[in-house]
Amino acid sequence: PEVTRRVRPKKRKNSRPNAPRSPRSGAAGSAQSENEWAATDDAFVQYLEKQAEKTQQALEKAFDRHWDRALRLVTPLAAASGAAASWMAGRWDAMDCAQRMAMFILVAGWALSAVFLAIKGMRAYKLTPGSDSDEIIKTYDSHINEFPESQRAAGKAHALQQTRIKEVNRLRGQMLEMAQANNERSKALTQTLRWASAIPLLALFVWMLTLLCQRG
Repeated sequence: PEVTRRVRPKKRKNSRPNAPRSPRSGAAGSAQSENEWAATDDAFVQYLEKQAEKTQQALEKAFDRHWDRALRLVTPLAAASGAAASWMAGRWDAMDCAQRMAMFILVAGWALSAVFLAIKGMRAYKLTPGSDSDEIIKTYDSHINEFPESQRAAGKAHALQQTRIKEVNRLRGQMLEMAQANNERSKALTQTLRWASAIPLLALFVWMLTLLCQRG
């Protein structure tokens, strides 16, 4: 008798249905990803612009404060030296040598301090001028031409961002110049205050030393 072999059917593997494609797959996904990156870049440029504007405003306020302080210090120094010179001229014959030397040091020291502060602490500073329209357009065109015609929208966004970044860098140069000007004014104010405070003590020391030399 013939022996028949039973062939067991092969087990089929559970086949999963094809997963739906992500909306970011393909051209649509790449376009969405590019839009997200463009939005991120735009937010970052806006952050740079805001920080530059805040820093520039703070430096401008400090610049004006230093000017006001210098003016408030120059005025009494000039007035005090003028009043002391007038008083010394009216009593020159009645004063001895020690008094004359002390008054001369006082008048000359305050007058020189006022002149120094007026020159160093109140002089005008020339900052780097802003970009004109032709330079901005030239920068924009140079960056937009980096993209082909098929990506003109992306090229416009990129060119605008690069133009804004260049403007932020220009503002940074102005801020560095203004910070240096504030530093110079601050140093001039500090030096003038020290000299103006030490001059009366110097005049008193010279007066006492001259008296001792005369009596000795």
